[in-house]
Amino acid sequence: MSETPKFQVEFRKPGLNPFMTLLSAQPKTGAPTPLQELHAELRALEKLAEAGDAKGWQEKLPQVQAKIEAVHSDELRRLELQVQVKQYELTLFLQASKKALHQAQAEEKRAQEAQLGDDDQASREHFSRAMKLKRLGEHFQAQLQVQVAA
Repeated sequence: MSETPKFQVEFRKPGLNPFMTLLSAQPKTGAPTPLQELHAELRALEKLAEAGDAKGWQEKLPQVQAKIEAVHSDELRRLELQVQVKQYELTLFLQASKKALHQAQAEEKRAQEAQLGDDDQASREHFSRAMKLKRLGEHFQAQLQVQVAA
């Protein structure tokens, strides 16, 4: 029963199946269209936002905005995509804030563990990193609040 019946194999041939005939008749393009490239870059931007990768976001955003301007001449469609990018930006601020605050808590734990182990130098270093991460998390929260209030 694991073998495919002969009529199913025959039906997959282009001459017998109208769908397969149309599919095989379409030209195979290797290069994506500018619109496909734009949507791929938007997906990449969304993934950066969900990961809270602010540095990657800053590098990718100008490329995406330029591609939006180049691909779409329709003002309404451009506006729609800019709104989508703004939603991703809000997600970025939220995720980056969460990530930084979580890392700050982990550094504080390491500082406490080092302090219990009588390693004052390591304790100070971990505590210093924790404070930097906490300030970074608060910065992203402030950015998010400004964006939401606007």
